Amino acid sequence: MTAQRFAWSVFALLISTSTVVHGQYGWPVTPFDSSHWITGTFCEYRDTMNSPHFHNGVDIPKADGSPVYAVQDGTVTSLQRTGGNAYVRVGNFAYVHINPSPSLTVGSHVTAFRTVIGTILPGSGHVHFIDGYYNGERNALRSGGGLTPYTDSWAPIIRYIRFYPDRSTQPFTGGKISGRVDLVVKVDEQNAAPGGPLSCRNNGTFEIGYDILAADSVTVLKRTGVRFRFMTKPSNRYVHNVFFQKLSSTTSHVYIPTNTITRNGWLDTGALGEGRYFARVWTRDTRGNADTLVVPFEVVPEDNTPPAPPELLVVRGDSSGFEVRWKRNSEPDLLGYRLWYSFDNSDWVLKFNEQQLPADCTSVRFRGTLRRPLYFRLTALDNAPIPNESAPSDVYGMQQGVAPILLVDGFARSPEQGSAWQQLSHPFAFHYSQALPEETRNTLGFATCSPAAVLDSTVALSDYGQILWFTGDDGAGRQVLPDSAIALLSHWLENTPYARLLLVGANVASSLDSTTNPYASAAATSFLRKTLRVAPASRLAGSGTLMLSDQPETRLRFGGGLFTPDSVDGLRPLSGATALLRFSGDSAAALVVRDNQRYHTAVLSVPL
Repeated sequence: MTAQRFAWSVFALLISTSTVVHGQYGWPVTPFDSSHWITGTFCEYRDTMNSPHFHNGVDIPKADGSPVYAVQDGTVTSLQRTGGNAYVRVGNFAYVHINPSPSLTVGSHVTAFRTVIGTILPGSGHVHFIDGYYNGERNALRSGGGLTPYTDSWAPIIRYIRFYPDRSTQPFTGGKISGRVDLVVKVDEQNAAPGGPLSCRNNGTFEIGYDILAADSVTVLKRTGVRFRFMTKPSNRYVHNVFFQKLSSTTSHVYIPTNTITRNGWLDTGALGEGRYFARVWTRDTRGNADTLVVPFEVVPEDNTPPAPPELLVVRGDSSGFEVRWKRNSEPDLLGYRLWYSFDNSDWVLKFNEQQLPADCTSVRFRGTLRRPLYFRLTALDNAPIPNESAPSDVYGMQQGVAPILLVDGFARSPEQGSAWQQLSHPFAFHYSQALPEETRNTLGFATCSPAAVLDSTVALSDYGQILWFTGDDGAGRQVLPDSAIALLSHWLENTPYARLLLVGANVASSLDSTTNPYASAAATSFLRKTLRVAPASRLAGSGTLMLSDQPETRLRFGGGLFTPDSVDGLRPLSGATALLRFSGDSAAALVVRDNQRYHTAVLSVPL
């Protein structure tokens, strides 16, 4: 026997004896008596199987095809030869990602550091070494035991500390927090020197805890001690108590030290009181190398009030593109807006966020041509520690074409005002645009605006030849069209050849006529009776049956659709107007005024 082989045998004997007495053993790859790099630590986060779990061993890097040895004499108790997780188990230890030696079978005896139990699988680049049986695994890098010798002189690095509401995935911003709070901490354990392989420098830590300090950054107000220490592997059902799932991966280990391993927990800011504080997080590896990070935060009153839904002004296109404009929200804590788009009012996609559309932004323009309907809605966000997002705006849409029809959203009635519509915003423009004949819509196109955009000249009526102005059940107790809008519509009708105006609403006639609304102006009554050639008749139920005036046997149901008003206007056609639809009595539901055999104006008292 050579001196080298004799020394090797003595070392093997020493390691074998040490294992029994002290729980120490050598390395399963050569050299057995020298420390190796680690590319995966015990109990770090893993998302590589059917569900996230704790890493139940340590990964020791070695070239594919390298031999793997048993670290203790023993008998093969199980093995698997197929798949990426092929392994050999010898007593208390399992060696995974190896191709088991052909000579081994269950029951085979192996000798520590002599018997090659397998070789590292192609593409693995490491052996996954497990100390212990399932649900009883131990940390093979533990101090005073496990893999020996193990040298680690590099401290873990705390990359950041962030604050989240308890069990939330949306962070507080600006260092201002309130309520129950989770500390979320990213740690990179360093198992190699700076500049060494990244896979050795992004591992999970061994121990972590935190303290809360007073505004002087010295006085400890809350000392928590160790929150997580990984000597043995917890049940995988607790993995998301330990790790913040949204930010964690096999190469990113993000902890929630306000929890314990088995229970959800939080920092109670109510117990601290409003004011400025510091969070101090510390972490250590198995060799005592440590890092500490201190960050300031401020406890503020909770803000759970979102901004009001934004008000869209216009969505329209032209030959070179299309634009969305809106009215600026008035909240002093407004952060910005989110713009969403959809082709069907069902699947909504975020186009721009609050960083791209800050508080002072009120429009966005797109270049290009789109020969299909496109719809938008807008939400507003405030600058609360957890930004509150408003309910969405009304849905407005457009389609580029040769002579767009203008849809004017005149519905502004709220549930508090007695509207049958109970939501803060509505998709009526979508439904009216979809009610247009497809060929007409695809050829002419359409745009959508609010009355405010017409009144402030953002939208010029002269740019359009056809207008559909809908009001839902708005107008009860007030004039559904203000005098300024009536003046603009009158001027447009008088100066636009072949102009076509359709007014749709449950209260158009009754709100504009002084005989039924004492607040109606003379201009409104004149517009209703002389231009639209309509007078109000009796009120009728908001649902029922309609018939075609020239085909009374043809019956149409109304109401029960998108929304059903409590009641609607019956219409009485005046000279020059023709009823198209009638209720079961004498009152009309729709009538038109013809000019040179072309439809000039029309009123429909049954909203879609």
